[in-house]
Amino acid sequence: MRQFFGKSGTGPGAVDQTWDENLHIVFATQSGIVKKSNLSEYANVRRGGIIAIQIEEGDRLIDAKLTNGNNEIVLITKDGMSLRFHEEQVRDQGRNTMGVKLMDLRNGEKLQAIAPVVSQAEEEAQTAEASAKKS
Repeated sequence: MRQFFGKSGTGPGAVDQTWDENLHIVFATQSGIVKKSNLSEYANVRRGGIIAIQIEEGDRLIDAKLTNGNNEIVLITKDGMSLRFHEEQVRDQGRNTMGVKLMDLRNGEKLQAIAPVVSQAEEEAQTAEASAKKS
């Protein structure tokens, strides 16, 4: 098994240091494995980084999304098949675990993307907030 090492960083995906216990990270691999962990699990970063998810040989991490624990999430395959689920259906797991198989992919099909579903009200609030910051 390979390990995906997450590091606290300064890049575009870096998380600020508040480590809100209400936030979660949802990981997805190309083989359809999904893992949800509480953000606070990643607060104590060591010098060499920390293990965020176990990944089987031949698999790879597609993406990791920061969520509020109450989102619907869509998984999308390369061939356009999708699965929509509420993240409460996936229990929180510790850092050094694999996750659960949510999509049974066949004939070489691979997961291509993971995306939280944003409601129209959330989108309007984000747009208003962005507009207020510009002015």
